[in-house]
Amino acid sequence: MGSPFYGEIPKGLRENLAYRKAVLEYGAESEEHARDVWCMASRDILWCVNALLWTYNPKFAKSGKEPILPFITWDYQDEALLKMQGLFGNEDMIIEKSRDMGASWLCLTLFFHEWLFHKDRSMLMVSRDQDHVEKAGEPDCLFWKIDFHLAHMPPFLVPPHTNTMNEMTNLATGSSLTGAATTGKLARGGRKTAILLDEFAAFEIAEGFQAIGSTQAATDCRIFNSTHQGVNTAFAKLRDTHIARVKMMWWQHPLKKKGLYTTGEKGEFKPLDKDFVYPKKPNGDPCSYVVERTGEPTVYVDLLLDGKMRSPWYDRDTRERLLGDPTLIARELDCDPEASSKQFFQGVASLHKDEYAILPFHKGTLEFDTEGNVVGWNECADGKLHLWIHPDEDGAIPGDDEYVIGSDVSAGAGASNSTHSIWSRRTKEKVGQYVDPHITPERHAQLGVASAHWFHDAFMIWDASGSSGPQFTRAVLDVGYGNIYMRKVPEGRTKRTTDKPGFRFDSTANNAQSVVGPYREDLRSGKIINRSGVALEECGQYVYDRDGRLIHARQRGEQDPSGARSNHGDVVIGDALAALGLRERPYHVESRERKPPRGSIADRMQRAEDEDRTAVAVEEDSL
Repeated sequence: MGSPFYGEIPKGLRENLAYRKAVLEYGAESEEHARDVWCMASRDILWCVNALLWTYNPKFAKSGKEPILPFITWDYQDEALLKMQGLFGNEDMIIEKSRDMGASWLCLTLFFHEWLFHKDRSMLMVSRDQDHVEKAGEPDCLFWKIDFHLAHMPPFLVPPHTNTMNEMTNLATGSSLTGAATTGKLARGGRKTAILLDEFAAFEIAEGFQAIGSTQAATDCRIFNSTHQGVNTAFAKLRDTHIARVKMMWWQHPLKKKGLYTTGEKGEFKPLDKDFVYPKKPNGDPCSYVVERTGEPTVYVDLLLDGKMRSPWYDRDTRERLLGDPTLIARELDCDPEASSKQFFQGVASLHKDEYAILPFHKGTLEFDTEGNVVGWNECADGKLHLWIHPDEDGAIPGDDEYVIGSDVSAGAGASNSTHSIWSRRTKEKVGQYVDPHITPERHAQLGVASAHWFHDAFMIWDASGSSGPQFTRAVLDVGYGNIYMRKVPEGRTKRTTDKPGFRFDSTANNAQSVVGPYREDLRSGKIINRSGVALEECGQYVYDRDGRLIHARQRGEQDPSGARSNHGDVVIGDALAALGLRERPYHVESRERKPPRGSIADRMQRAEDEDRTAVAVEEDSL
């Protein structure tokens, strides 16, 4: 592996064409010369590409330019192709890319080179449907590019071979190329030297995860090539692992990075391309680009100082061709999986965070017994309970405010977080947050009750869905806590309550939006104030799926150990339920209900009445 001959190839178009002509004439002179060319091409893939291979750009056809061009690689393509060759056959890799970087051509060129020059390779090329694998006369399909390479090779290098639908075999080396559309049974029962999964993020989400499972034992080398299509794809999940990575960004492309600039530490314009002359506005200030059309006024487009890497090409392409849409920009150019999903909050949470989020005043643990009675407050730096309120010197919550606690419940197996979100009914501010992926539903409920007692017998509302929700519900009722949310029928659409405690998410009805939507609008309008930066950042993971339903973007579609449903979202769900509780129980000083002292006869009678009223309903609900 390496490039022993590549350095001698000229990259200028005219000079490169002359070099290619000389190579072809030399190889055609004799079998010995043909073997020389074969040996050089087999030992140096970059020499092979730049001296022998051609590429096709249909964009040039309409403008009258020649669409068939000598394949002359850019520096970033050289680096990517050599890295891919080094990993080939030995290790999985992902290729994250901006659009129009030539990544698919590089992948297929690598496979073609292995097929042409190396023995006993068995390679599989996969795309999302058959038309993208092989279709007669379709340049976008995989086999069309392989056939194109073969058709433009010097005749003395073309081996005896068979070429049928979805399969090509080199009879001289025994190497084969096959193609397939993705299915749940992809590559099962076979073994491959390497498998290419092209535009992998465009696979249907379930099929993407199935493809990962079905190809795992078939090869040691899977090449996942794609732009991003959101964070709930198998491609995005691979990105979160330690898989080998090849990245091809627009700002590596010599034509697109001209005039590259960014934002300096003090928010100033920082040019990165020292040789580029930026156009000037009439007042002499630099601008990104100028729009001049006959009969129309000249437009001077400002440089955009937003901290990102930019160039005049990027500015124009994103503003005019991608409509300035942040989702499209993130998907097509920025390799940003989070932003490449159509976000539900669309900047609302980030603006709220910039204005209101602050670090918690206190971190610690709340000590409590199995009945939910508070034993004490212990402040510590690694405490999971964060407070934006100051306990008094005795560890009590001061004042006469009233509170709401919204809770999301997981199985405690580490797959997702269990949370409590504590809000003031008087100020509509978030004053507390608890996050832990390892607490059991029963212990989580006991902590919730203890927190509710600590916060002046707060109103509790929790997610009663899945398998963990009923466990949480039973634990709350076992300790006799009665200031709780009772479900509506149908959920979220009427004021009539049932005798069933806790809010229940219905993935079929997709009532997540009926809870998270009003929470988003409360943030937008400033009716509530969320101090937690962590919680507001998580809002960015709420996206619309391909059916237009609201989902948490990390959700894979199958159930996790908590019985997670399509609206699973940890801290955001706790906040959204708390916001619902604030609307259910507005703060009115003059009408505040006086509760009997805890432990009194009246308190015990009330708790016994609440328990009797809900016990049967809970049993029915858990069936």
